[in-house]
Amino acid sequence: MTPDPFPSSDSSTSPRRWCDYGCEHADYPPAGSEGICRTMSAIFCRHLQQLVSKNTPCAAGLPPAAPTPTWILIPGLGADERLFGNMVDLLPKYEILKFAIPQPEETIEAYAQRLTQTITLPADYIICGVSFGGMMASILAEQLQPRALVLMSSTAHPAALNHALRLFEWLSRLMPDTFAAWSNGLGRLSMQWLEPMPPEVLEVFRDMNMRTPLEMIRQGGRMIMQWQKAPQVRCPIYHLHGGRDPLMPLAKLPAPPTHIVESAGHLLNLTHPAEVRDFIRGVLHQVVDPS
Repeated sequence: MTPDPFPSSDSSTSPRRWCDYGCEHADYPPAGSEGICRTMSAIFCRHLQQLVSKNTPCAAGLPPAAPTPTWILIPGLGADERLFGNMVDLLPKYEILKFAIPQPEETIEAYAQRLTQTITLPADYIICGVSFGGMMASILAEQLQPRALVLMSSTAHPAALNHALRLFEWLSRLMPDTFAAWSNGLGRLSMQWLEPMPPEVLEVFRDMNMRTPLEMIRQGGRMIMQWQKAPQVRCPIYHLHGGRDPLMPLAKLPAPPTHIVESAGHLLNLTHPAEVRDFIRGVLHQVVDPS
């Protein structure tokens, strides 16, 4: 019988750590790595600084990680699950909150609470939101009991919003649907002016924007502009923000972010994937496996 290369006190029953992308030390293999296919037959272990086989017992012999919480992901207004495409492989478990059209007089607090009724909240979870999704995440963090709150390009306080957004929201109420639809199509040009993006990233943003119903944009904007009460968040907050964010400038944030990407604007999830991944790894290390 071949000896077990990863012996334990009872190899038949003792839990093991596995080499997969749920590990906080896992990363993609470097480009051009010899002998492996980048469709992920191997993982680069940052703990060992070498390639290891995927879905095998931990090559470093590390003990099993603590039980991991589910991440509840909330995208921004005019976006969808693709906003998290650069980070979800790092999360062992996640669920994306799907938007419904808000009611005409619904507050952002009532809307956030209503959406949580569409999912089954696990016993242990982290709430993570981007932009508008981060505002809702902060409200839910007050209403619920997450292990942590993660904000990206967002704020937990209405005072952080740029006043220009209020003018835009007011004008959107007056626009006929045909003109609003045409303006929605030009959103890619305005965002390219605000934040230069590679063509492929711009196309993703444009497609997300065009697939969002106009009524969602209008009612979402109304809820943001009518938001008045900052939630009282009692769990740890991890906040990634762009140093050049024009919609929520650093100078207007009541509390400084825990992490800043100086060269990023508002769409850092799309424009700065490496920084986002490093940030998420750091959150996983501090919240899930602080040892």
